[in-house]
Amino acid sequence: MKIKLFDVVKLNSGNNATILGINKNTYRAEILTEEGKTLEFKEITNSDIKEVIYTKQNKSNLSL
Repeated sequence: MKIKLFDVVKLNSGNNATILGINKNTYRAEILTEEGKTLEFKEITNSDIKEVIYTKQNKSNLSL
């Protein structure tokens, strides 16, 4: 799964997370409650991620 900076992902735990940093095999993430409140900041891996909820599209990929 291709994860980019500032993607919003759904975790296996059911929480959402915003990707704030990318390392070699881990991601620095802000973990959020369902209400959008910050729970914690922590390192997560691909195995913690269920799906990508939001990703910013490149303007070059958009058709006019």
